[in-house]
Amino acid sequence: PFIFFSRAMVKLFRTPQATSQELKRLARNKRHEFKSSKKSSSTSSGFPSQSRGDTGRRGRRGRDGGGDDDMLLVDFGTLTLLCQSVKTILDTQYHTHVVLIHGAGSFGHIKARKYRLNLGLIPADPEQQNAQRNAVREVRKDMLTLNAHIMQALANSNVDAQSYAPHSWAKGTGPNFKGELPYSKGECTVTHGDVVDVPDEREFGILSGDDLFVRYATESQGVTAAVFATDVDGVLKVPPESATADDLLETWSSRDNEAAELSHDEKIDVTGGIGYKAASGALVAAAGVRVLIVNGHYADRVVAACNGVDSVRGTRILP
Repeated sequence: PFIFFSRAMVKLFRTPQATSQELKRLARNKRHEFKSSKKSSSTSSGFPSQSRGDTGRRGRRGRDGGGDDDMLLVDFGTLTLLCQSVKTILDTQYHTHVVLIHGAGSFGHIKARKYRLNLGLIPADPEQQNAQRNAVREVRKDMLTLNAHIMQALANSNVDAQSYAPHSWAKGTGPNFKGELPYSKGECTVTHGDVVDVPDEREFGILSGDDLFVRYATESQGVTAAVFATDVDGVLKVPPESATADDLLETWSSRDNEAAELSHDEKIDVTGGIGYKAASGALVAAAGVRVLIVNGHYADRVVAACNGVDSVRGTRILP
């Protein structure tokens, strides 16, 4: 679990042995394109008292004196809190391995949107193509910078982790992307959403952390929990800015009739927002894995979700 920027996501899996109508449509489409294999599930408990990250403490870096489009931000308070949560999970569960997948936040989404990297190479426009290729290099570099902050925070929390940038081992986009999943020999594997090569005329595309989430959670052995740590409490019936405590859905399924607020800011997020995440979670749940969306600002919720505590505040994702 880590949240670095508003609406950026981190996904966390715990494995033993160290090693809304629009959403319904999206979930159906994802089930059609991906065949998941059944994995085992188990529960356990143990978590620290409730605490919230120091969200007012932020690092920021600009480029060329640019404005908001060039601003890169890291929420160091929440980052530290969630790295400590990973350490707590590892310390309270014997022979546990954590797979941590983080999003891009301002380090990736803004520039990816500006240059339409999610669409691949724009045909018949050499000038725009050159700008896109430059943006691909810049976004990859920025993601490595963000990842370095995360790896340092994990090291500061005494977590033995190793990171693997997808552009160096994965090709293609969507949950059927190609590439053997890498695993750290230590106690924590780290990877992230990235711009990767695509073996067709598109040349490149965005491999979402949500698609990494699906493959790691369904292909890893003995996964016991798959958790989205977000900046909201879970799937809501109304937009977050107008939601009350009663608007949280305790469970969500693509088969439910109850409507949910699954919109996202398309001006920033090019990977589908909460709707795509919930649909990805439904694929994982169909494989027999316990999936939850919780508020990553609360360390006890993240740890409890990973440890299988049923009473944790959040949304349980069902097939």
